[in-house]
This record gives sequence, structure tokens and C-alpha cells, in this order.
Amino acid sequence: MFSDPLEALFGKTRRSILALLYSHPDEPYYLRKILRLAGVSTGAGQRELKRLSEASILVRSAAEGRVYFQANPACPVYAELRGLFLGKF
Repeated sequence: MFSDPLEALFGKTRRSILALLYSHPDEPYYLRKILRLAGVSTGAGQRELKRLSEASILVRSAAEGRVYFQANPACPVYAELRGLFLGKF
């Protein structure tokens, strides 16, 4: 049984990535920094970032030879996700 609603809703990799990006929504993070700070493996992290950006939950951009991701304020569930990951649910 899950004691934390976030554990029930999201897998560990997705939860770690969303927690990082939705707790700092105005800050873009490059790929390797996300993987390091979220503590996720390269393959799993890249898969999750691809899924989340394809679903418009994250915004993906490229600059200076790096790929960046950040929370998408235009996402229909942006406020709810932000609330969940800031502990305001």
C-alpha cells in the first residue's frame, strides 16, 4: 500500500523529474543536470523526458549544443502538478 499519493500516481523516475522541474518552474535545466539532480539513469531519464515533453507537460528547447527542459505553464494541469509537487494538494 502507498502512503504517499505521489508514489501511487507516478513512478520513481517520473516523480523525481517532475518534482525537480515543477518546484523550479521558471528555470530551464539541461539534460545531464536533470539526470544528476533527480538521481535517475540516463536511459530512463531520457525516456521520461521525451514522454513528458511530447505530452506538453514539459517544454523542450535546445541552445548552445544542450537540450533544456522546464515545466510548461501552458499545460492544462500545470497548477495541479505544481501544487502536488510543492505539497499543496
